[in-house]
Amino acid sequence: TIAGIVTNDLKEPVVDAEVHAIRRRSIEGRRFVASDSVKTDGHGAYRIIGLEVAEYFVSATDGLSVAFATTPRASTAPRPIGVLEDGEVAGVNIQTRPAPAGRITGSIAGPGAGAPGMCVSLMQEAGPLEFIPVTSARTQPGARFEIADVPVGRYVLVVRPGSSQGQPRAWARTAVVVAANAETTATLPLRSGGRVSGTVTGPAGVQLVPIGTDHPEAAVASAALVNPGSFIMANLAPGRYRWMRTPMMFTSPPDSVLSVFVDGQDVTDVPIDIAADTAIENVRVTVTPGARVSGSVLDSTGKTTSRGAVIVASTNPRDWTEATRRIRLARPDTAGFYEISGLPPGSYTVSTVTALLPGQLWDAVFLKTVTKARQTTLSQAQTATLDLRLK
Repeated sequence: TIAGIVTNDLKEPVVDAEVHAIRRRSIEGRRFVASDSVKTDGHGAYRIIGLEVAEYFVSATDGLSVAFATTPRASTAPRPIGVLEDGEVAGVNIQTRPAPAGRITGSIAGPGAGAPGMCVSLMQEAGPLEFIPVTSARTQPGARFEIADVPVGRYVLVVRPGSSQGQPRAWARTAVVVAANAETTATLPLRSGGRVSGTVTGPAGVQLVPIGTDHPEAAVASAALVNPGSFIMANLAPGRYRWMRTPMMFTSPPDSVLSVFVDGQDVTDVPIDIAADTAIENVRVTVTPGARVSGSVLDSTGKTTSRGAVIVASTNPRDWTEATRRIRLARPDTAGFYEISGLPPGSYTVSTVTALLPGQLWDAVFLKTVTKARQTTLSQAQTATLDLRLK
């Protein structure tokens, strides 16, 4: 948990300010930014709960400016906030200040630009908030849009492809610079993207989820079933993606496992790079029941305990990345029982920890010590019962 108070330049509480806890990480060498957010209450206070163990930059926006939690000695330098297991970091206060602003006007061009209500996202080009949407606007008649009160800086305007109402089947991206008390004009030409097609076996669909911040125009793409067992994902925006399972309501068990093969090679845990002219065919997707590990956590006296956590990790160092499905963490419940399901078949180590440092769950040095613990080999749909001693 991270908590604090947001005030303005007069040290008055800011009500309904949006506060972000931003964590930066790298997956397969690509930068990645994720954000949890809440709004301040009537006293300007906020609490962001349920955060992963990591370091965060904390920002607040009142609609006119963005401010960060800063270091005590440098009032303008953002500082990372470390969150540990079961910890609450209080007193992360933020003071907003009026910032010079301009506005952006423009239009979307190209086939499909006439669709009403298309969403244009405004993102910062650099800094801790890099490629996190600052605000957005909907197009008006004539495919025109306007974004007012934009703080001075460098930004990227993005149109993401999608299938819902108001989303085009193509993408656009344009860099803009906003100056104080000035109007910036931009045109966003829509462009077609890549294509992925193949077959699906099992009670679920498949989707591609973008990773990294190199291509903010990339959006989640779900498979469109053209006939039983076949799918097509067209006009994918450029970027790096990972495969994920899309549950089919009432038919796909929540612990089922996705496997993806291209030309006979298993690429389930391998990111896929999409370019504007990419065409990937012969994709074979299967959905099968996953393996499960469960049991009790015991203290030094042999009694069940709810302390600590259980780590199930692949014994293969190739799987030690943040994008993997083969490293999982679970806390025991009040009765000391734990359960981790939806594991792909393979060799795993199962161990307990009392605390974790930020990023330690994917650290190779740490995982080498973990893999010296109890090992087990899991097959498809197997349930393994392992009672563990807390160390």
